[in-house]
Amino acid sequence: MAMSSKVTDSPVTMAMSSKVTDSPVTMAMSSIEKQVTGYLLFSLCTAVIGSLQFGYNTGVINAPEQKLRSFFNDTWVERYGTPISPGVCTIVWSVSVAIFSVGGMVGSFSVGVMANRFGRRRSMFLVNFLAVIGGLLMGFSTLCSSHEMLIAGRLVIGLFCGLFTGLTPMYVGEVSPTPLRGAFGTLHQLGVVVGILIAQVFGLESLLGSARLWPLLLALTVAPALLQCVLLPFCPESPRYLLINLQQEEEARKALVRLRGTENVSKDLREMKEESAKMALERKVTILELFRSPAYRQPLLIAVMLQLSQQLSGINASHTRPSSSSYSNLQWLPPPSTHGQITTKNNPGMAEIKEIAEEEDGIIPIPNSVQTNAIRVEPLAISPGSVTKEISEEIIEEIPEEDTGANPERTKDQ
Repeated sequence: MAMSSKVTDSPVTMAMSSKVTDSPVTMAMSSIEKQVTGYLLFSLCTAVIGSLQFGYNTGVINAPEQKLRSFFNDTWVERYGTPISPGVCTIVWSVSVAIFSVGGMVGSFSVGVMANRFGRRRSMFLVNFLAVIGGLLMGFSTLCSSHEMLIAGRLVIGLFCGLFTGLTPMYVGEVSPTPLRGAFGTLHQLGVVVGILIAQVFGLESLLGSARLWPLLLALTVAPALLQCVLLPFCPESPRYLLINLQQEEEARKALVRLRGTENVSKDLREMKEESAKMALERKVTILELFRSPAYRQPLLIAVMLQLSQQLSGINASHTRPSSSSYSNLQWLPPPSTHGQITTKNNPGMAEIKEIAEEEDGIIPIPNSVQTNAIRVEPLAISPGSVTKEISEEIIEEIPEEDTGANPERTKDQ
């Protein structure tokens, strides 16, 4: 026992233990753990709500495509008395999807101006009002029978998402400790993909993707916007913005003390001052000089190629493609051109209808929900290649009486 005590308390053993405890790696890990506080994580999670909304609004338009097309047709019939043509319906649907990107481009170019004028935290607070406006426009579009409200809502939501794609990474990077800035920077992309996942799940037919609830699915983005507006006042303003833009060193120190959980924040303040001094010495670069200067050409080329690779991978097509269930219940019918109703037990005469429609070069798919035991042929505008009234009456006359169980003459009169 005495020998063991001597070995344990020997100067060599104590020195080795001290070296392991005071190694640079151990000290660095301990320093990082001290810098990650609960208040810092709260601020980061609050900011990432904006990234989640961007992902949600990117993927939410996928699931209710067929319901939106039906909504376009209903509003068209209500206004003009005739159903919307397939070409016009596709154009309206395409505009509803693509206008989101137009708003995103405008919003992304406005990030710098807004962040420097109002600050990072206040900018995020103000931008959430765009999400509320866009969500309400889309949610009440059915009550107002206006597909223009839906398109306008998508435009406003795109503007909101474009602003948040710049504000969130900016705020996250400026409040994070320098050693963890890269790790916390990935939270933005994590929020985007989580938002896409939530949109895909909520868009299921059994949840909010039904014919009645799809306006609520699109308007659901209002909820996280309001939540973020409630939480943002409890978050600090960016210390970098307070120190460099507003020259408020004391306010920046207070924000850093709350974020780091320690009074010793002189190192962070010194790094920000050095960064500000270096930025002041750098010459302003215009957009044209950014492309012409050899110093920026290689980094710019790498960034552009990375973004092109992401877009060409087909990820956006998978977000906005129609769901497989949209085409799982389609049957073939010719474009109806007459009014009337064909009643049949097992849909006899479908082969003849398909054959005549093929000869007339006018086959269109319609949902199976329209073709139960009673096939209702809605009045549509007669177009070249559609089936005429005489062809439809000829088909009705050829339906066998024993299969229909009804009087052929009565069916023809109907």
